[in-house]
Amino acid sequence: MGAVKHMRQVCFHIGAHKTASSLLQTLMNANRATFETADCEIVRRRDLVATPFFEDLHAHLESGVQEPSEAALSDIARLEHSSRARMIITNEDIVKFVRPPGFYDQAPEAIRFFRTCGLGGDYRVILYTREQSSYVESVYVQLIQLGSTMTFPEFWENWKRVNLSWSSVAERLVEFLGPDAVTVIPYESIRRLGTEGYFREFLRHCGIPDAGDLDTSSVSGTGGNF
Repeated sequence: MGAVKHMRQVCFHIGAHKTASSLLQTLMNANRATFETADCEIVRRRDLVATPFFEDLHAHLESGVQEPSEAALSDIARLEHSSRARMIITNEDIVKFVRPPGFYDQAPEAIRFFRTCGLGGDYRVILYTREQSSYVESVYVQLIQLGSTMTFPEFWENWKRVNLSWSSVAERLVEFLGPDAVTVIPYESIRRLGTEGYFREFLRHCGIPDAGDLDTSSVSGTGGNF
């Protein structure tokens, strides 16, 4: 009788935006050996954003009726063929749209689209949250840094209609995946844990509790200011 093949764990790190996702992604890249040892494949943001799958995903979230193209199915087939026991898909742009009154309300449907396109596995989600006023301020500051001349009152005119409820986002994900498959972590914990501790907590929730020595030199001096 052959050995039982266990279902691969697929962990979606979906951000949210403005919760040090870039920090975690930089550390993932700097510690590839840790993931090799844990038999874990990392699917990075740049592995998805320019693909037909990503185009189809966002077209589906826009219209709700987009069927995946053959090219999109091929993109996911390449992931499906991975022999790793774990997979981490880290991309805060999986859920890209925030439209009044919704607030990341498309998260379950975005993740469901991976399954529609053929990615099997035991799905898990890690959602980082941020205190709402700090989150909104950080989004606005980034717009200004990117060259926007919008005043804050103009910016807030749209955002004040958004239901800024992280609990609603988490509840939708739990309804879709179940309570044991959704982990919610406050961004503010980085102040208590520090950079390395923040990363270790992320690894633990990805099923890598004993990461050993980690290389954090690529983000040294950041001090947790993101």
